[in-house]
Amino acid sequence: MKVSRRERAASVAAAASLEVESDSRPGMPEGEREVRAIILFGPPGSGKGTQAKLVRECLRIAHISTGDMLRERMRTDDEMGRRIKAFLDDGCYVSDDLVNRMVEERILAADCKRGFILDGYPRTLSQARTIGERLDECG
Repeated sequence: MKVSRRERAASVAAAASLEVESDSRPGMPEGEREVRAIILFGPPGSGKGTQAKLVRECLRIAHISTGDMLRERMRTDDEMGRRIKAFLDDGCYVSDDLVNRMVEERILAADCKRGFILDGYPRTLSQARTIGERLDECG
């Protein structure tokens, strides 16, 4: 039986929402669940972004793509954008410090209050530890 991408994403979203069903908060509308974080892992081109967009639609939560964030930040041409560009122009990965700072800022945005999907992050043990600590702090 062939399963469409949308059906596959819906089942991923359903499984994710089941795991956090007990996280309903007082004052949330009936049937609403708080989704904190979904982290998608996989090599480049494996479909993380495609699945993240479909899951975002199903759960109505923010989709955070570090690749998109880095490209957008480079276009701003501020100090951080220039630092990111310098790393990439040298053929290097952007430092964990910069990526962690960008993700930390992003997850504080209003659209992440109900939850978010991380696409392409964490990529290193340092990044995983940082996001783990931040999520622990948030409850």
